[in-house]
Amino acid sequence: MRVLRRSTLLAGAIGLAVTTTVGTAALTPPRAGAAAPASVTIRVRGTLMVAQADGPAGATTSYAVELADGDLVAVSGHFSPDARTGATFSGLLSLPASVARASASRSVTLRTVERRMLRLSVVGIPTVTAPAAAPTPAVHHQFVAAIDNKGALGQDDATLLGHVSTVGSYWQDQSNGAISSLVVPATVTHYNTSVALADCGLGTDFSAVVTEAKSKFPTFNQAAGDQLVLFVPDACASGGVVGEGSVGSSFASGGVLIVKANAGIDGIYGHETGHNYGFGHAYARWSGTALEYYGVYDVMGFAVSGAPGGGNFNQLTALSTPLRVFQGVTDPGEIQDVALGDHTQPVQATATIKPRTDGSGLRSVRVVDPDTGETLYLDYRSAGGRDVGSVYAAQAGLSSPSGVVSYAPGVVIGAAHKPGVGGVDDLVLDAAGDTSLGAGGTWTNASGTLAVHVTSTGAAGATVTVDFTPSTTAPFTTVGTPVIGGATTVGGTVTLNPGTWSPTPTATTIRWTVGGTPVAGTDDKTSFVVPASLAGQQLVATVTESAPGITPTAAQAAAVSISPGTIPVTGNPSVTGAVQVGSTLQGHTGTWGSLLSTVSSSWQWRANGVDIPGATAQTYSVQPGDVGKTLTLAQSLTATGYQSTTIVSAATAPVPTPVISPAPVPTVTGSPRVGVALTADPGTWMPGVSLALQWYVGGSPVAGATGTSYTPRVVDLGQAVQVQVTGSRPGYPDLTQASSQTAPVGAGVLATVKPTIAGTATVGRTLTAKPGAWTAGATFTYGWFADGVVVKGQTGKRLVLAKAQRGKRIAVRVTGSLTGYTAASRTSAKTPRVQ
Repeated sequence: MRVLRRSTLLAGAIGLAVTTTVGTAALTPPRAGAAAPASVTIRVRGTLMVAQADGPAGATTSYAVELADGDLVAVSGHFSPDARTGATFSGLLSLPASVARASASRSVTLRTVERRMLRLSVVGIPTVTAPAAAPTPAVHHQFVAAIDNKGALGQDDATLLGHVSTVGSYWQDQSNGAISSLVVPATVTHYNTSVALADCGLGTDFSAVVTEAKSKFPTFNQAAGDQLVLFVPDACASGGVVGEGSVGSSFASGGVLIVKANAGIDGIYGHETGHNYGFGHAYARWSGTALEYYGVYDVMGFAVSGAPGGGNFNQLTALSTPLRVFQGVTDPGEIQDVALGDHTQPVQATATIKPRTDGSGLRSVRVVDPDTGETLYLDYRSAGGRDVGSVYAAQAGLSSPSGVVSYAPGVVIGAAHKPGVGGVDDLVLDAAGDTSLGAGGTWTNASGTLAVHVTSTGAAGATVTVDFTPSTTAPFTTVGTPVIGGATTVGGTVTLNPGTWSPTPTATTIRWTVGGTPVAGTDDKTSFVVPASLAGQQLVATVTESAPGITPTAAQAAAVSISPGTIPVTGNPSVTGAVQVGSTLQGHTGTWGSLLSTVSSSWQWRANGVDIPGATAQTYSVQPGDVGKTLTLAQSLTATGYQSTTIVSAATAPVPTPVISPAPVPTVTGSPRVGVALTADPGTWMPGVSLALQWYVGGSPVAGATGTSYTPRVVDLGQAVQVQVTGSRPGYPDLTQASSQTAPVGAGVLATVKPTIAGTATVGRTLTAKPGAWTAGATFTYGWFADGVVVKGQTGKRLVLAKAQRGKRIAVRVTGSLTGYTAASRTSAKTPRVQ
């Protein structure tokens, strides 16, 4: 057996996670004694990216939040292991004081953080909501880019696109129909990166490089299943990291990844794509120690160099059964279960399993180790089919901290690395470091009660026998009494004390149930955060303890009732706007901490603490009936699993009595004389106001004088005129404005016309004066003239011509008089000479 070097390692998995709705927090609380956060914080909402970089020293996980504009802000915090790319993130980030002082706005601040590649600490516990499940079968559109200014790629575009097709086809085959098709572009998009660091994104600048690469593809949509691969030169200084990819949740997930264009590209590329689909790493488990990457039967293990003829061993091998179970892509009849019953009777089962590379038939045996309660899978690795050229086919070994791990064709015993995480553990079966059983090989568990024996192996399959022999057991001398404690409310952390057992158990199984139904995700946990679905339920915990030579024994804790949680209100609603009749007030939502379910709000405005009928919007128009009352806004909060609560804003000042405004002072135009009309201009008043006018003379109202004009009467002579305008609007007190008083009313000016003379200018005939149409009511006096000389004694309207007027021309002067008016005279034209 050759012991191979593992210096050429598969490098990494980066996972993005983004959250927008209220949900389960993926971050754990800061440890006691941790340093206080910076005083300058900024609230951020976006998509969380979980990044795992794989290098010679092991995997390191980092996180970033993708903002609405596509920028990625690197963050640090204590995230849950099951956080995934695509989750919604909402929380506070601590800003360096220098950035906060220098930035004028939120957007500028975050752009500065992204440009400087700063990593911001998460303050407190954010809200992280798992991404919605994507539909399957999935179609994955590939977007391919390459960086040109960090060294030579060493491969042309056709070769790079060939890798995309090879890796894509591999995963489509392994998905067992969950991936329906792969769309590969015709070209590679080349560009020069502007990111200064030399690691090409395989380090601290992953977020910056990914943001830049995504900007080259405006139609890229990771949430819709699109995948972006960025090829970078092998010369990039990345500290041994040769690939990094986002961590998704299923074969339907999209993703982003960076991979070096080197000799091991297909295996590394395939490994990073596995992270896109939610797979964790493949481990070898030796005496309880999990050796990361040493599960080289799977693509999620090491990329190993030293293959015959040079280059890397084939890493694109068939997925082991635990990984297929994780994705839910096993076929009916693919796995045979061996049930051990209540562990009191012997069980023996024999099966012939086909190679794991086969596409149909029985290919695995599943059995639960009675010592640990762990589900084990027996897979036959024949070194044929897709596994040709793999590390194990070469019967090679890898040095590890625990010793040399040996690989060879045969039956491999595997288990899930951690439930729900998507990794696999291949058991090291003996002290020599072997990881497979050849024909005649046998493995037994720690107590010797379970044995796996391989009878034969061949190209068509391997015959395996599973034997269970009940141990001769004694009971526990002391059986513990489990007790449920902690916060038994929704959102609280419930705990379990298994009690005191003797002798000390070596394996513990914990099952939480409500109404006999298991609580998802809580198996073997001594504490968990109570989900909203358990509100009002009776929670039970059953502990099963076992130890070598001891009869497995179950004990049940007394049931506890799960109370609804309390919505953690951190701030009441507030009200802005002018507190006056007719104004619209704006309500602003209160604030609360993270919850496990979505919060819904309803609104109610109140006047003096009493609900205003129909006022259930977030805005309110102040009504006349609110005058003198204070206004508040009540926000009722409801969330599944939580007690409903109502939070109320601070009261406004009392609504003041409304005042009509504007209300201009009216003006009067015209000459204040008897018989001459005056005009009022009320000005422009507040919208909705009705106007009424009243004229005053000498300070007294003039009956009926309510129009916009008024003509002074004779009785008004010598008195001042004024107009008053009264504005009226529903809900407002009337408001009256008075104009300035005019000058005293002066005498009027009579309207006159030039009089005429009727009759024939002949001695003995009578002439008659015709005054014409003067101001109505005027009275007249007359004066007659002959060639301009007054005809004495003739002051009537008629004149009888005497001989004395013969040869002279006659005219008449008419003088009009009317009370309140100045008298006026007009003279007629002269007649022809009298005959």
